Amino acid sequence: MKRLLERREFILSALAGAAACTRQPREPIVPWGASPEAGAPEEPLYFATATPLGGFGLGVLVKSLAGRPVKVEGNPEHPASLGATDAFAQSWLWSLYDPGRAQTITYNGRPRAWADFTEWLRRALQERRARQGEGLHILTQTVTSPTLAWQISELLDAFPAARWHQYEPLSRDPARQAARRAFGRDLHTVYRFDRAECVVSLDADFLAQGAGSVRYARDFMRKRPRLMAVETMPSPTGSKADERRPASPTEVETFSFALAANVGLLPAAGPDDGAARWARELMRHRGASIVVAGDQQPPSVHLIALAMNHRLGNLGRTVQLTEPVEALPALELASMGELVRAMEGGDVEMLVMLGGDPVRDAPADFDFGAHLREVKLRVHASHYFNDTSRLADWHVPEPHPFESWSDIRAFDGTVTIMQPLIAPLWEAKSFHELLAAMRGRADLSGYELLREYWRGRAYGLFLRAGRSLASEEEFEAFWRRCLHDGFVAGTAAEPLAVEPRPDLVALLEPPGRAAPLEISFRPDATIWDGRFAGNAWLEELPKPITKLTWENAACLSRATASRLGLASSDVVELRLDGRAVEAPVLVVPGHADGAVTVTFGYGRQGTGFDAGRLRTSTSMFSSGGLELRKVGRRHALATTQEHHRMEGRPLLGGGRPAGARPPADGYAWGMLIDPAACTGCNACVIACVAENNIPPVGPAEVLRGREMHWLRIDTYAEGPEEALEFVHLPVMCLHCENAPCEPVCPTGATVHSAEGLNEMIYNRCVGSRYCANNCPYKVRRFNFYRYADHGTAVRRMLYNPEVTVRTRGVIEKCTWCVQRISAARIAAARSGRRIRDGEIVTACQGVCPSEAILFGDLNDPESRLSRLLAARQTAGLLEQLGTRPRTRYLVRERRDG
Repeated sequence: MKRLLERREFILSALAGAAACTRQPREPIVPWGASPEAGAPEEPLYFATATPLGGFGLGVLVKSLAGRPVKVEGNPEHPASLGATDAFAQSWLWSLYDPGRAQTITYNGRPRAWADFTEWLRRALQERRARQGEGLHILTQTVTSPTLAWQISELLDAFPAARWHQYEPLSRDPARQAARRAFGRDLHTVYRFDRAECVVSLDADFLAQGAGSVRYARDFMRKRPRLMAVETMPSPTGSKADERRPASPTEVETFSFALAANVGLLPAAGPDDGAARWARELMRHRGASIVVAGDQQPPSVHLIALAMNHRLGNLGRTVQLTEPVEALPALELASMGELVRAMEGGDVEMLVMLGGDPVRDAPADFDFGAHLREVKLRVHASHYFNDTSRLADWHVPEPHPFESWSDIRAFDGTVTIMQPLIAPLWEAKSFHELLAAMRGRADLSGYELLREYWRGRAYGLFLRAGRSLASEEEFEAFWRRCLHDGFVAGTAAEPLAVEPRPDLVALLEPPGRAAPLEISFRPDATIWDGRFAGNAWLEELPKPITKLTWENAACLSRATASRLGLASSDVVELRLDGRAVEAPVLVVPGHADGAVTVTFGYGRQGTGFDAGRLRTSTSMFSSGGLELRKVGRRHALATTQEHHRMEGRPLLGGGRPAGARPPADGYAWGMLIDPAACTGCNACVIACVAENNIPPVGPAEVLRGREMHWLRIDTYAEGPEEALEFVHLPVMCLHCENAPCEPVCPTGATVHSAEGLNEMIYNRCVGSRYCANNCPYKVRRFNFYRYADHGTAVRRMLYNPEVTVRTRGVIEKCTWCVQRISAARIAAARSGRRIRDGEIVTACQGVCPSEAILFGDLNDPESRLSRLLAARQTAGLLEQLGTRPRTRYLVRERRDG
């Protein structure tokens, strides 16, 4: 008789089968923390590496099961992460298993071998060697990688007449121009929100965007300084302000000058009570305040921010200036302009493009695609075969960050050596390998190139630490320590003691007058500058404030919409300097009057409109003179929340201390959420998606209200439009002790556990949906179709094997990461102890930059959760219904003044 497989044997065989779909790197990689016993494929390993965005890295830990990456967590020891991540870092897992990635080297669209490419490259460069590389141009995005910078430097030494250009659609050119004018040199700014008592944001979304946003959100929420913000479009940062002021782009600049005048930098201008009040707050906290200018603000606003921080004594304290983190701190728009003029003049014979999609991303007036066609030899390397790839002769697939060796610097300069977890799923070559091939070293791997660079760099680091590197064994120990920790100790940029030029105030030029209608260009909160277009996790992620998914819109205020006779979903034509696009309108509470905000990056994958067609070299981030015309049709927008006001009803009750529960032998799990700390960044939503195998459903299903997210963030705005107060409320299954969903289930598919969890038994569910109808919080999701992708082999590797993949006709919801609870229970039982406080961290809790979520045992009176519930006022959603939810919310404590 054939023996049936036991459950453990079945799981292990399934894990082994999944591992067979991936190959491990040839080179040794080093896991983070204590490794499980050898030969235990069911035990996870974590590897420290980094995820890139805009050239800067965020330190992460990637969880690997049976040799397959399945989850991204923050690296608690990395200074840019401190254990948290943003939504972009989480989404790299989707990209890893995306069959839409470029999969083979192509020449004019036809597959070719790496040897064919390197031979072609050798001949092409040999022809230019006699002229020292004249006509050879290299275009990259922002480079902070020390090894990549070293390789480019060596290449330029070999070809002195060659030229290197850098371009990012979201460059920091305005900040760089301001530093050059104020200090006569390139400098990088690092903010110390952990030392601040008062912060003024000049349209800066520092809590949710930018290289340091994860660390800044953590520091800010732990310190909770007073925040005042002026901005055009409501942002996560502005939504946390104690005082917020909507303003068009020109009005932001005007207000910054008024603020400078009230600080005493400039002659008094016209009266502005808001500016005077904010200035008094800043001066009351000299040396403990920060003025932050947004990356998209013009150089004049950055110059004012620097001047005010200097006047207030913040430089060197809360505002630190360091050497540039970028390898080539160039003005990237000017660099791109030089390349375009060289192409136009016929001076570019060979162009090697590493990353990006400049045909789409370059300013519209540069007409990069037309000039690229005139270049004789064109090479492009990127993750995806995009518009630039189509115009290139050769396209070389770029490996995923989890498939390749590299290094990268964080916002503070700290270097991470990025180690792969798996070998490339498809044929791909890293930028390091491509540049090595240009030097005739095509046989070297990225691993060998990194070790070559760091073997030389390590000697300098050891000397700075007062030590010597005497042997290969010491270098190996250094190398393994760097891989284990996820960063290279001693590489953070040191703060500089610098003084601005004495006549800094004389450089400040008053702003012009505001145009009747202005346009503001912003990066998208979910697909950034378009590099994440096609990433379904991010496309379906509701954007902060607007809750829009899968596309962009022309955002404007209620008053402006009323004046122009517009409503949400009306399609309008936006015309600027002779260029026009059509876009749907979205009325946004708290938006500035007289302005329209659009995000660029869409229009590539068939969703949204291409706002980049309006973006020129003279209007990269804002412009006046916008013309808007209603075209007479409507377009339904896939939003997940359409109503943002409570209409006078309390969002949460008055609150009360919950009091301590009597000690008990078992566990009673509970959760506490702090809405005052939540920025609405949505990192928790993506973390939940990745952990629990939640499928995207597409824009058509979102329009029907069928999105599958177990966790949503409701955003509400109260007060007058000019002074709205925003509240972000994470809502998941509240695991009610008197759950209305449980008694109505005809098959007992939803039950209550002894530890207080409201559990789903999927194989009992027949899809009656009675539970969803009876849930007052509307947190249960129904699989109307088979949303999970079971047919694509590489997509199946995306799924977390610790969580069941649901199918059509089944209800699902938040489980409080029951798989993590079970793992902790097993580990505690093996050691003969109780589960320790903090040992279980849910996916949403672990990723949150602002620490707004806390999970713990209510039966443990010493747990942090129990102590907070006993000491602080908390409230439950719709408590009057008698559901007795185990998830409670901290009641906001009002700040004086």
